[in-house]
Amino acid sequence: VAQTPQPPVGLSVLVEGTIARLDWSAPSYPPLRVIRNFRVRWGPREPEEVHPLVYTPGGLMPRMSNSRALTSIVGFGVRRFLLFNLQSDTVYIASVQTLSAFGDSPPAVVHFTTAAASAPQGTSNSRQSPTLKSNSEQVENVDGGAFDLVGYRDY
Repeated sequence: VAQTPQPPVGLSVLVEGTIARLDWSAPSYPPLRVIRNFRVRWGPREPEEVHPLVYTPGGLMPRMSNSRALTSIVGFGVRRFLLFNLQSDTVYIASVQTLSAFGDSPPAVVHFTTAAASAPQGTSNSRQSPTLKSNSEQVENVDGGAFDLVGYRDY
């Protein structure tokens, strides 16, 4: 009897300024050959009368603003997704679901806060691009939303 898949494992986020990188691993069930895609969803939190510091693992969690949430479907071999042009000093929620022939998994969820906007520095027109680094690659900031690193596989 086929079961719905498990959520991705080890969902984590690395934030630098207004860029966030999501990383995850495939679940142990279903087998990789059955996984079709992953659904990545992200957005700012729903406005609440709660200070972000009260959000704790296993406790109170922020709610994603459905009207401002974005979704992307990525291939089964993708294990990393970059979010660009996020609002500064904002709590975001991101989730990743496993999609298979047997249905969709519950989402794996993380929340994070982007850095506060920095004050303008002098009259310089130079713009520095933040860079997120991993062990073997470098991903530079480019405008235009989010994209996935196609072909990045976790063996």
